[in-house]
Amino acid sequence: MTGNRKILYRILPAIIVLLILLPLAGCIGWGSEKVELQFSSYSGGGPEYSIELKNPGLVSVLKERVYHKSNHDNLNGAGYTDVYTLSGLTPGSTILTVTETFKSEVTLTEYLVTVNDKLDVTIEVIEDQP
Repeated sequence: MTGNRKILYRILPAIIVLLILLPLAGCIGWGSEKVELQFSSYSGGGPEYSIELKNPGLVSVLKERVYHKSNHDNLNGAGYTDVYTLSGLTPGSTILTVTETFKSEVTLTEYLVTVNDKLDVTIEVIEDQP
């Protein structure tokens, strides 16, 4: 393993946390019509992310993968960001579980998603599980 990859493996979790928390910082405590969760990775060996809603009828989820470079098809290990946009459909609250799989390790993070009467969405972390 090269020195650059060792450094990447050490700092990647911190980058992921920042990319998750920074978008959330603007919506915790304030409702907005849409909330974004962002997860950065790279093709060919980076962590994979998936989300699951306990009540999928509460919010719509749009997933978009944005590559960091336009020539990503020609690169081995192209960086990208998966952007999940949540929009309120009906008032209520539900649990959203984010699963991060990297090599043989699985990390679950649970969020409380709340949609108010105006269909504004708020989200907050409720627990991390190893």
